[in-house]
Amino acid sequence: MSKKKYGRYEIESELGRGGMAIVYLAHDPRFGRKVALKVMSQTLRDDPTFRGRFEREARIIATLEHPAIVPVYDYGEERAPYLVMRYMPGGTLAERIIAGPLPLETAVPIIQRLAGALDHAHQQGVIHRDLKPGNILFDQYNNAFLTDFGIVKLVQGSNTALTASGVIGTPAYMSPEQIHGEASLDGRSDIYTLGIILFEMLTGRKPYRADTPVKQMMAHVLNPIPHIRELKPDLPDGFEEVIQRVLAKERNERFGTATELTSAISQTLSGLAGAPYLGEMTPSNMHAEPVDLMIEEPTVEAEGPVTVEAEMEAAVSEPIEPEDEALRAGKRPFLWVGVGFLGVLLLVAVIWGAQFIREPDPTPTVRGVSLIIPTPITPAPTPTGTINPTLTSAPTFTPSPTPPPPSTESAPLPTPVISTIGQSAEGTPIEAVRLGTGDTVLVFIGGLHAGFAPGSVELANQIVAHFTENLDDIPEEITLIVVPNANPDSPRAPGQLPGRLNANGVDLNRNWDCRWIPNPPWGTDSPEGLGGTEPFSEPEVRSLANFITAQESSAVIFWQARAALGLVSPGGCTDGSAVSQTLADIYGGATDYRIADFEELVNREVQGDATNWLDKQGIPAISVLLTDYTTTDFEQNLAAVESVMRFYANQEAGE
Repeated sequence: MSKKKYGRYEIESELGRGGMAIVYLAHDPRFGRKVALKVMSQTLRDDPTFRGRFEREARIIATLEHPAIVPVYDYGEERAPYLVMRYMPGGTLAERIIAGPLPLETAVPIIQRLAGALDHAHQQGVIHRDLKPGNILFDQYNNAFLTDFGIVKLVQGSNTALTASGVIGTPAYMSPEQIHGEASLDGRSDIYTLGIILFEMLTGRKPYRADTPVKQMMAHVLNPIPHIRELKPDLPDGFEEVIQRVLAKERNERFGTATELTSAISQTLSGLAGAPYLGEMTPSNMHAEPVDLMIEEPTVEAEGPVTVEAEMEAAVSEPIEPEDEALRAGKRPFLWVGVGFLGVLLLVAVIWGAQFIREPDPTPTVRGVSLIIPTPITPAPTPTGTINPTLTSAPTFTPSPTPPPPSTESAPLPTPVISTIGQSAEGTPIEAVRLGTGDTVLVFIGGLHAGFAPGSVELANQIVAHFTENLDDIPEEITLIVVPNANPDSPRAPGQLPGRLNANGVDLNRNWDCRWIPNPPWGTDSPEGLGGTEPFSEPEVRSLANFITAQESSAVIFWQARAALGLVSPGGCTDGSAVSQTLADIYGGATDYRIADFEELVNREVQGDATNWLDKQGIPAISVLLTDYTTTDFEQNLAAVESVMRFYANQEAGE
């Protein structure tokens, strides 16, 4: 029996469904990969409003192009409109929150990554309007992504509103101005919602809870901001002020950008000096006790049209009694809402009955995910372009005159900074995370064979997360740069050849200009084109080579797999290693791994290897083979990273 298809995409299973669309797991035979196929509901396909929303989502995502926004691969129509997106097998943030509150060291990197995506969208004039944990997905490497841009608002233009009232979203995550139906929403509405999500991640509960959608909305506008440290006392002292500011009722009192939020968070963390400037906090919103409208039942999110006139009448008839004496004296915070707001809200409620509060559109998820710290992402201080060096088939690589990424000679940075150093064969951004501001640059690369050795990506993420929380452990002479995933298009296939290949079917560690051949051996075979069409034919390899040389890197470490007892192998293109043996001795000496030349161990040459080419350029480089494809040996490798940093810091200091 033939499989159901939309265009060329073969349906394998249903991932989920909502009021607007069904999402399927599908197979793309052209590229041999799994995709998420979002098909518009048959009942809505003739509705011009929903059809326009669906088509607009595809256009908007395609123009945003950010590493933390789920990319659209294709759009088409066959029986119904459909979107083809990257498949995200790591589940949703909502699923992770259900499992319990997230520790600070897990939650903060997620917020950092999402903040960069939000700021990018806002800079393009796009307001999401429906952020929620169910719209935050994770890939197989536990990187967080924003999705579901179906009800975005464009800052410019008058034809972008999706409802006559402008009131649309999910009540538990709507900003006060969104609840008012204000036409002039800006990015601060999304930042408020990001604060709600942060609160929920850390405490396991929403800051405002109620048993109906209308009461939920009223709580956002009327209730004082809960004190997060009363629920989670182990948070840093300054965290309370961050939450009070990000959840401010008046948007002018909030952070102006999501990056400002993450910077303020970072300054509250241990090891970082200085308290964030949070503006003036009034006694009412800093100290007022929460009004008890927080019903213990789960938040209700309506699935369709909601008739709320009777519910509104009941809600308005229930007095909200303040517990603080100052409030009894007529100093209730946010008195501006008053009776006038209730009238506005009643009008909104009547309109709401003709609209619907959207259930989250289905998202590609799987169950039973493990909680691994994702890659923290924050925007660079200045825009960076993709580095695409011009390479020919000449035997020697010459980096292009493309301007290098931002100089490391900048003011000390409170958080990691992301640079997009290039793109994969499929156009996926390749990211580098920079920590520290010293003159000596050390580069650590995971995921050259991401699908083959997913543990190398996880290890890179863990190293970034560790030094994000322990920036003081990076010597002042050192800049640490980590590329978590150099081959983002490779399918997950631990220990199998397909997991080593990029979208062009090339092994990225057989494409460098050291003893390169087009068909290098793999086991007993020599797959055609495994080495590419020429040295540096692959965009991932060109990006890495150009980035490493542009940084004037002092050392480069590739995490790969596998050797049963672990292995540290120095690069060397001709007769042994030219400059890499010392680096191998330092790294290997901090672990239980064997230190040896891989080629001597297996008694054969390796063609097109990255570390061999780098050693030939005079850049110390080693391959670190983890003990298995999916393991990280984190403690051993952390000790080795610290050992390498100390060695080069001492060299810089002249010791």
